[in-house]
Amino acid sequence: MNTNGGFLVTKVKQLSDRVFEKILNEKKIDAFNGAQGRILYVLWQKDGISIKTLSEQCGLAITSLTSMLERMEKQGLITRVQDEKDKRKTLLFLTDTARGLKRDYDEVSGQMGQIFYRDFSDEDIERFESYLNRIRTNLERWRPKTAAPRDDRNAMMREFWRRRFLELDQEELIRRFSLESDAGQIRISYYGRHYAVDRATGSILSCDAPQETVEFGPLMAIYHLFWYSKPDAANTGRFVPFRELKNASQFSSAFEKTVATELATPFDGHLEALHRACEALSGEPIEQGDAGYVFHAFDCMPVMMVFWNGDEEFSAQANLLFDVSITDFTHVETVCAVAGDLMRRLRELAGLA
Repeated sequence: MNTNGGFLVTKVKQLSDRVFEKILNEKKIDAFNGAQGRILYVLWQKDGISIKTLSEQCGLAITSLTSMLERMEKQGLITRVQDEKDKRKTLLFLTDTARGLKRDYDEVSGQMGQIFYRDFSDEDIERFESYLNRIRTNLERWRPKTAAPRDDRNAMMREFWRRRFLELDQEELIRRFSLESDAGQIRISYYGRHYAVDRATGSILSCDAPQETVEFGPLMAIYHLFWYSKPDAANTGRFVPFRELKNASQFSSAFEKTVATELATPFDGHLEALHRACEALSGEPIEQGDAGYVFHAFDCMPVMMVFWNGDEEFSAQANLLFDVSITDFTHVETVCAVAGDLMRRLRELAGLA
């Protein structure tokens, strides 16, 4: 289904900003503009907050807020005070002038509301704002409010997908993928390594190394298989390059470069080591290239590798191919991660990591 929601929301915002500025001009209100009104609106609810909190509540980046707050301070709308408890923080307070502008803002907002909801019934408004809140919640779940270091982002993603797993019908997953399970765990293998999903918490444990934290790649591969797989997903037996997968075009250039670099280059001149690594990973040999094997990321997810050793005329080449249905089992971006995990395992097993 094609949707235009994102475009329409952007267009509505652009038009709303223009109409808001037009009403300000018509009412000869020049003490603040539309963007400053968003800041004032948050501070009218509660002032004495930090810039970080203001950023989260009004949806403006801190970098954008810094210059805006400087102008508002010069206009006599806000004051900035160092937090007595934490000297690293600056708190924002409204001036008496700014407090006196709330009536003007409410008047403009009221007129905006009349324009915005013209010909809407009360029921229409309630339903529409309910949908907006659902969209906002969906977006907030996917995008952290502030940038975080990679380790923190990974931790947030682990927690996010742990919770998502708990929303799934576990019995249906067990049937669909023919998984071993008991009252406490669901067990699954990924490239020959064994994992257990705690049915009560959604956490994933390594059966082979219970004391170790599961790596991020396998963790996401498992969660995404459970979440994105379609009930009727089935392998076709037709293998294609990554670029031919559904919705893969925007990632294909980077993928091809990664495969060439991370698989072909390390094994150039190490053909026997590659064969040993493929056999150790339970690869099924095929008659393609100098080394051709089919691996199973999951039982339902075959991945084909074809490698040509370099010679005096040509450098080593490698390609990974996937069952054309793989995007019925997982997200297309996850296919890149599945490929990366295979290449890392082969290098490890060959002693070339």
